[in-house]
Amino acid sequence: MTTQEILQDYRLREWALMVTEQRDSGHSVRKWCAEQGINVKTYYYRLNRVREELTQAANTTDITNQVKSAKKTVFAALPLPKSRCAAITVHIGGNTAEIQNGTDAETIENVVRALSRL
Repeated sequence: MTTQEILQDYRLREWALMVTEQRDSGHSVRKWCAEQGINVKTYYYRLNRVREELTQAANTTDITNQVKSAKKTVFAALPLPKSRCAAITVHIGGNTAEIQNGTDAETIENVVRALSRL
């Protein structure tokens, strides 16, 4: 994070605190701004920037949650082999499966299908 981004984040936090203080005061925006020595236009500019940031953060969270829920792990049941030496190692994408000697064709097909879905 750059110094400018840190400063912007700090300002947005301060502005959000300012909006909260105004709302908690029970006064109108005009009266509160007059008491604080803040121009009303400045207050509304800051309020809009805080709202934009909150909306953007909510949209990012929604996208992140959608991506997380879309990535579901699929497992295929494999019988335990008698020997631990893999006869075949299959790599699909970033996923790997070791297929042991004696594994039936249906299980191999299921494993390859499951790996290709990840």
